[in-house]
Amino acid sequence: MTDEEMKELQKLREELKETKEKYEKELKKKSQAEHRYSREENRIRFESKKRRDERTHALCFKAGHLEYVFPVIKDSSKTEFVEFINGLAAVPGVAEYVAGFVYRTQRETALGVSSDTERKDA
Repeated sequence: MTDEEMKELQKLREELKETKEKYEKELKKKSQAEHRYSREENRIRFESKKRRDERTHALCFKAGHLEYVFPVIKDSSKTEFVEFINGLAAVPGVAEYVAGFVYRTQRETALGVSSDTERKDA
C-alpha cells in the first residue's frame, strides 16, 4: 500500500469512528427521551389516579354520612335510593336550603373562610 492509500484508509477509519460515536450519542439521546416520555406518562397516570382516589374517598364519605343520617337507605337499591333523594328534594324548603347552602359555600370559598369557623362564630 502506498502512503496515500494508507492516509486514505486512516481517514476512513477516523470517519467510521466519528460516525459510530455520533450514532452511539444519538442512541443515548433517544433512550433518554424515551425514558423522559415514560416518566411523564407515569406522572400523568399517577396524578389521574390520585384525583380519582380523592373523588372516590369524598363520595364514600358523603354516602356514609347520608347512611348515618338516614339509616333507612343503608340496604336500599339504587332505584330506591334515587327515589328517596328525589322525595327528600321535593320536601318544601329543601330546595331553598340547598340553594342557600351552595351560595354560602361558594361565598366562604371566595372569602377564604372555612364553614367550620363561621359556624363556631354563629
